[in-house]
Amino acid sequence: MLEAGVRLLEEFQKRSNARGRFIALYLGLRRMGSDLAALGGGHATPTGEIEEAMDALLTKRHRPEPLVVLTAPFGGSTSPTAPYSTRTGDVAPGNRYATNTWRNNLGIQKGIGCPAEADVIEGLLDNPARRLACPHMASDPEAQHVCSLEGTAYRGEEHSIWLRKTPDGWQLVDLDHPAVYEGYLLPGGDRIPIFPLVAVLYCDAATGAYPDRPTIGIPDFAEDFRFSIDQVRELFDCAPESYFNAAILRLAQEGLVVGRPSAPGPTSGTGGDSGAGATSASPPAAPLPELSEPILLNSGVGAELAVADDLAAHGWEVAYRGGQAGFGFDLEAKQADSRLCVEVKSSVGFTVPELSESEWRAAQELGEEYVLAIVDFFGSGNQAIWYVRDPAASAIPTERETTIYRFSRATIEPLRTEADFL
Repeated sequence: MLEAGVRLLEEFQKRSNARGRFIALYLGLRRMGSDLAALGGGHATPTGEIEEAMDALLTKRHRPEPLVVLTAPFGGSTSPTAPYSTRTGDVAPGNRYATNTWRNNLGIQKGIGCPAEADVIEGLLDNPARRLACPHMASDPEAQHVCSLEGTAYRGEEHSIWLRKTPDGWQLVDLDHPAVYEGYLLPGGDRIPIFPLVAVLYCDAATGAYPDRPTIGIPDFAEDFRFSIDQVRELFDCAPESYFNAAILRLAQEGLVVGRPSAPGPTSGTGGDSGAGATSASPPAAPLPELSEPILLNSGVGAELAVADDLAAHGWEVAYRGGQAGFGFDLEAKQADSRLCVEVKSSVGFTVPELSESEWRAAQELGEEYVLAIVDFFGSGNQAIWYVRDPAASAIPTERETTIYRFSRATIEPLRTEADFL
């Protein structure tokens, strides 16, 4: 998972021109959070503390010493040991000098640090010109930009300002300011795929780098890096079906074992595509399916069982309709004189529910009896179940046409070959 995540993030970097090392550094600063001195305060955080935190964040236990720190999680490094390096202060094999990866990116020449006054930095974050608008910006005889406070020339890389440099260390700006993160988390408008990123950060992480959890999901990432759920939804690609995310999830799905052969598809239970809406004369419901092993990812069946348990806990008697043609919903729940026809939609991320034609017809015909059950972050410690009643009347869906490309046997059979010649 870790190695696949690194390859996928490297491919993403090539497509988007993302500045991977700065993305890692930004996430590291967010992870440190209140441990960092605030902009304009009376304290500063020493460089060594930031370097130590970054090394801990990206140290991988399976790596043989001394190349244990994943300093280039998005690729792009020209180092012969890339994407791994030694801890800060250690000398990598073949090198003459100690590793200072993170310090190099904090500096003025090529980094996100600035020695200006706190109020000047706050003003620059709101100025479209950024550093070029700084009152301390000067030019040398060759017309190159120079920081007059330190006499340091810029290398031509325009970076936002994340840290104020003081004699004692660094003070952190507001990392939620759009000027700080937009050029890094949204390179060229592209969003970083969340599941490869989670794989790279968490897989084989050093003991103590993160809270001890049996599983990791989007809400855990949000908590650990001090994002709100809405921020993660806005800033990262959280769609399980997108190219980079799907590649990682397919790997994780190797551990998926479902005990019912007719289990629904990856994001939904199915009610068949013919007819809609069961009646009191409907055939008997099937028993709820059983899982032979815990589900690691979303199979649809696990979410149906979770919803069934939730309804049962609130006094509903639940019957299973998933996989039965002509219904358009997964669960039938009864309580006194009330009846609910529940269609379950789920995802390991944020669920975007889609109804098949039969499900949509059932929703229209059953009205108030039809309930859409949404399961977000399925299988994680932050799994959330919520409901929408009568979605056909209360919400407006977007109709999406699907194109299928069919090959005739007469067209492809002359091209037939055996595995030996592939």
